[in-house]
This record gives sequence, structure tokens and C-alpha cells, in this order.
Amino acid sequence: MRTPSILAAVAALAVTAVAGCDAHDRAEGSADVPTVTLAFALPNDDVDPQIQLWVDEVHRKSHGTISFDFQRAAHGGDSDSESKIVADVRDGTVDLAWVGSRVFDRLGVTSFQPLMAPLLVDSYDLESAVFDAGIPQQMLAGVADIDLQPVGILPGPLRRIFSLGEPLTSPDAFDGRVIGSTDSVVADLTWAALGATGQAMPTGADISGLDGAEQQLGSIVGNHYEDKGMTSITANLSIWPRPLVIVANPEAWAALSEDHRAVMTDAAVDIADDALAMTRTEDASAARSECAFGVPMETASGSELAAFRSAFEPVAQEIAAASSDSSRWLEEITDLKSALAAPQETAGCDEEGSTSDAQAADAVAGEYEVTLTNADFDVCPADQRPDGDPSATLPLILELSGGIATVWEVTADGSRELGFKAPYSVFRDTLTLGDPGRGDITVTWALDGTDLTLTDMVGGECGDSVVWTSHQFERR
Repeated sequence: MRTPSILAAVAALAVTAVAGCDAHDRAEGSADVPTVTLAFALPNDDVDPQIQLWVDEVHRKSHGTISFDFQRAAHGGDSDSESKIVADVRDGTVDLAWVGSRVFDRLGVTSFQPLMAPLLVDSYDLESAVFDAGIPQQMLAGVADIDLQPVGILPGPLRRIFSLGEPLTSPDAFDGRVIGSTDSVVADLTWAALGATGQAMPTGADISGLDGAEQQLGSIVGNHYEDKGMTSITANLSIWPRPLVIVANPEAWAALSEDHRAVMTDAAVDIADDALAMTRTEDASAARSECAFGVPMETASGSELAAFRSAFEPVAQEIAAASSDSSRWLEEITDLKSALAAPQETAGCDEEGSTSDAQAADAVAGEYEVTLTNADFDVCPADQRPDGDPSATLPLILELSGGIATVWEVTADGSRELGFKAPYSVFRDTLTLGDPGRGDITVTWALDGTDLTLTDMVGGECGDSVVWTSHQFERR
């Protein structure tokens, strides 16, 4: 989840343009295949990029006969939101959903636990090998035990540890600490093994009162925890991955045509490599953002990592004891790790340096203001427009300083609320804004006296174009 956005009132585009299908696509040429729209619950405000890849592939393969009505941030703010989303799928409140694989052991399904064995899958190369071996796809069948229809599983980002005090680079540093984490049995066992207490936290949770937390880098950037007490990230403590599990209501699934069911299951397999590649890119971009924000990237030493692995051995033993399948999968992943010998994934800062033109950066630096109205978004698709009075205004302040672009929403009482924050660079007349979630946005800039005009936007969505290019920004 990214920061509360200047586009928070504008839902992201749910249905992308549909390309023509390949000759082997299941729904091609099937004139009798009905068009269906499925209610799809999301745990976050946005469609995660891995899920968007799957959605795009489903549209392509189905020739546009499958679309989705996204139910965003389902049970947002609840620490057990993913368990509640699963319940919504089971009782037919929604047709399908995605949740992290982590939640299922809380619901009695232990098949995904070997993926979450702490510090086992600790690199993207290993995660790729595990998916190529088909191990997560075998685990997926376990959701049928709690009356869910398995649809697919996608590789997801590695979760890192961040601190709100001293760096968390050794097992001793966790002793007596409170660690924010996803709601999971394995997570509870992991923190207990370090003498810490786990505290289930929802997406975008308040982190005050915690000593640290586990999150993927994209979420750390998106929630701007560097402004909320975070003091460092342990760059090489990739505690576990967060695979994305897509499940459906069995009755809703049975009502679909055989072709539609095949399209959705095939799509999850077909885009797995692309989903992992996107995850790597998002991770690297998020790391660069946190470095630009001045967040220290701490590292655990070799001996400290060895101490972590020793502390986690009882957790792995408990996972193996859950079932013969869990024991086998744990052994298979361990064997893959040994054979691959991939280095521990370590987040780092891009040392290549910025191409920013110092003179141009100095010229554009400063504070600017602009006021948008709801009506400005009428150029966008309906699901990207704000609700309410078309004349309602949104005053914004844009601050460009020290390589960081910040957009503040000005509230009725004149106070500022963070709407957007990202690194930026300037080269000649081009300004580039970093965004780990959706990729960079570039615009052409020009100053006319005190007015900053941004044009020719590349990247982003329609709503972004409204914010950045529909009006001039006046220097304050």
C-alpha cells in the first residue's frame, strides 16, 4: 500500500485495455462464452502490480469476457482483515479475493508454512526456483480444506525488518521488543524464538508503540514510515516472502464456464515470471527511495545471520511436524537453496548517482500551490473520478527541495496532510518522479516568472495527469 494519495478519492483504473488473444487462448472464437463480472476483494487500496498483471492476462486470454469489480481495502484497519476477506469469499459476499499466503495457518491450513519458514526463502533467485519447481502450486490445493476454490498463487515481495530505535541486526536486539507483523502462526513463533512479542498490524497501521516491524520495501515507502518513527531498515534480513494467493467462492466458481475457469488458473501460471520480475524492480526502486529519504540501510553480519538461523531452527521443526507434506516441501526448498547457493537478498542504495542537472534543479526548487476541483477529473474514466460536488476543491502545495518532491493536501483549517512523497531528479527540461508502485513519472517543466508548468507526462494514470499537468503551479 502506498501513502494516502492525493488521488485517494480517485479509484485506480480497474479494467485495462484488452489486447487480442493468441490462437491458443481458451475463450477465443467462443461466441457462446458469456461476459461475466466478478466481485474481487483486495486487502489494499490499490491493485497490487502482481495482481494487475494477472488481471491483464485474464482479460487478454478471455478476449474481454471476464472483468472484475474490485472491492478495495476490504476490512481496512482490522488486524485480521485477511481472515475476514477469506470469510467473505467462503460465504459468497465476494466471488474471489487475494490474500497473503501467511494468513492461512491462522485458519487451519498449514500447507504454505514452509514458504514462510524464517530466513529460508531469502532471495528472489530462490523464490523463482521454488515457483519453477511447482512447490507453491502444490501447496495451493490446501485451501480446499476450508471450503475455498484455489485459483492461483503468485510470487511476491520479500519482507524486511525495520526499526523504530536501535538497529535490529542481531537476535539479541529483538529480545523483549514488540514487533509489528502480519497475522500468522508462523510469525508468532518467529518472534517468540527471538524473545520478542508479535503484534498483528493492519495495512497502513499506526506504528507508534512498536519497536520494529516486518514489511516489504514497497509498503515501507508507500506508508512513509520514515516520517512516522522508523529509524533504519535491516537490508539483508529478508525474513520471508509474501506470495499472493487467489481464491474463489466454490459456488461462484462452479457457475463459470470451463473456459473461464481455465483462463484464470492458466493466467496465474503464465505470468509468474513477469510478476517476480516486477517485484524485483519495485523492491529496487523502493530501496532507492528510502535511501533518498535518508533512511540508513543496516546489515546483519555473517555471524549475526548464523545466530538468527540457529534461533529459528525450532520454528522450522514445528513447521515440518505439521504434516508429511510440510516436511517434504521444507526439505525440497532447503535442497533447492543449497543447490542454488544464491546470496542473501540485500537492499541497497543506487550508487551510480543522479543525472540531475544542478542548475536546472536549483531553478525549479521551491514551494508551489495549486487548487484542483472534482470537475477537473471528468476527463478520466468514471472509476477514477472523486465522488461528491463537482465544484469541491482540493488545495495542494508542491514542495521541490533536496531531491524530494512532496505534495501536501491543505485541509479546511489550513493544516497540511501528506499526499505524496518521492525522490525526483531534473535533467534539462525534464523532471522525473520516482514511484515504486507504478513506475516513474516524467514531465517537461517550464518556469514563467513564478508559474511552474508541467506538460507531456509519461507514466502514471489519468488522475496523475490531472494533478500534475491540468493547472499551473504558482510559486509561494
